[in-house]
Amino acid sequence: MIDVPPSTLAICAAVLLSAWSIASRFILRGKSDYLGAGTAMEISSMIFLFIGLIIFGSYLPGATADIPPVGWLIWFCATVLYTAFIFITYKANQTVEAGERSVVNLLQIPWALFLALAFLSEPLTPLKTAGALLIISGALACTYRPGLLRWKTDGVKLAAAAALLAGTATIFDKAAMGYFPPLLYALPLYIVPSLFGIAWLGKKSMPRITAAFRKHGAAIAFAGFTSLFSYVLFLLAMQRLPASETILLFNTNVVLTAFAGMLLLSEKEGWKQKIIGVILAFLGAALVLG
Repeated sequence: MIDVPPSTLAICAAVLLSAWSIASRFILRGKSDYLGAGTAMEISSMIFLFIGLIIFGSYLPGATADIPPVGWLIWFCATVLYTAFIFITYKANQTVEAGERSVVNLLQIPWALFLALAFLSEPLTPLKTAGALLIISGALACTYRPGLLRWKTDGVKLAAAAALLAGTATIFDKAAMGYFPPLLYALPLYIVPSLFGIAWLGKKSMPRITAAFRKHGAAIAFAGFTSLFSYVLFLLAMQRLPASETILLFNTNVVLTAFAGMLLLSEKEGWKQKIIGVILAFLGAALVLG
């Protein structure tokens, strides 16, 4: 088996996350039925996950035999956090541009650094502190428009809440990698949101999910694949790198997403602010890496 450096895994995960951001924004932009389309994307990811389990299933027998209660608690908490994160993100994607949301999502970095310090004893150096401040500045610069403070809009507030949920969940991811293989760990993180979405839709679940697949079938399949593959690569990197470094490398997706949003989705409003925000955020990430 080829030994891929964990930093390469994290960067590849970032590229795939950027692709997912663009695809989900394309599907959900201005769409009233975000729940139907969002659930369809989760079902798509779940299908790809089952395919992965069939292919790599020989690695899983007995994987949960010696997991202590704390491992199951970590798994449960991560599932709750990611379920809340994914549906809040889908709702935010109705009104928040892909590049804008990805920069707001960088707020998870200073939050995750704090949690890594508090619970994983990963040091918070002066460089990391300066980097975190630059990242916050980049998020503010990206979302500001003359005459309008975007932080007051519901979409950006939702994106910021999702960022904090994701930052918290990554700490659980790091802890869980000591107990679970990545594919098995990812299983409830995709099954539960799919079932939750179906339950929320109720009797109208089948027609609304079917309508989403009929309208954006290829894009939903692409979003499902990139979501799952990105997350599995992220977990593989997390097994071998400190949480703080993995999170930073993973969040370099902001550069790709901001520019891809301008090129592919014509999201050019405030492009100067976006560029400034991306530069500040990327400089902040570089500082944290030292």
